[in-house]
Amino acid sequence: MGSDESIYFSKENQMKYHSFGLPENMTIGVEIEAEGEMNISFINDKRSISGWKCKIEVGLWNGLEVVSPILQDKPENVISIYKVTETLKKSGFIAGIQCGGHIHIGVDYLKSVEAIKEFLEIFGNAEKILYLISNQPGEVSRCGILSVARPISSKIERK
Repeated sequence: MGSDESIYFSKENQMKYHSFGLPENMTIGVEIEAEGEMNISFINDKRSISGWKCKIEVGLWNGLEVVSPILQDKPENVISIYKVTETLKKSGFIAGIQCGGHIHIGVDYLKSVEAIKEFLEIFGNAEKILYLISNQPGEVSRCGILSVARPISSKIERK
């Protein structure tokens, strides 16, 4: 890890806002999966964390999923991601090998058919890279990933 990365991930810096650089009117939704021994009691005690909903993740052993409300690239939304992950970590949850994360992108900011086509073309061209960078170097992709997160680039009509 280089010195710039060390600074970014330092304890003092974790709760500071760093813009993702998303368009102002773009919305996203985030889902974080985690594993821990007390998933049912945790969910019963904390039906939500900072407005995020907790639910059992049936695809994981002792797993849960925490689902965000609709988010934008605003300080309070980005900081809520840190708060949720810190709460999970302090409660003994881990992101095990079977865990995944999902980001849903709202396309309301795309105002024309042409803009939607351009987005799909960019996504289709970048999809293989997104799969590759979703794991640490040398890690095997999540078992069964293609059954829960199938690539869509082959379904996008190219003309």
